[in-house]
Amino acid sequence: MKMKVFLLTIALFQLFFSVITKADDEDVFKCRSGLDTAYTGYITGIAMGYHGGSNNKVTRIILMFTTDKNTPAKGVMTQSNYNDPGGPGFLSLLQTALLTGQKVSIVCNGNWVQGIWLGEGADVSSVPKGLP
Repeated sequence: MKMKVFLLTIALFQLFFSVITKADDEDVFKCRSGLDTAYTGYITGIAMGYHGGSNNKVTRIILMFTTDKNTPAKGVMTQSNYNDPGGPGFLSLLQTALLTGQKVSIVCNGNWVQGIWLGEGADVSSVPKGLP
């Protein structure tokens, strides 16, 4: 019985976090867009971690974002780290979008994701489609 509970706990934990392979540099996770550019799509995974090549142990949040659920996603790092005052709340929004599968809009500041909209406001016609 204890083993079943343990396995169920591990399975539920995997719903919240997905594994992303190691990247050599944080630049891999930058939005390649202009200032305050928004994108509409879906979050297909979330990862947390820190840059292993430095002494900086700030916990970064990375989301996997795609415009279509059946296409490969791109990893993009959030401007808000988990250690920041708004970090846990930002992570909760990402988890909600991941678990519900609802369409989201993310806003990039030229480098990192700095905002996310869930629900009805996420599919505005003026928001460009495509990967950041």
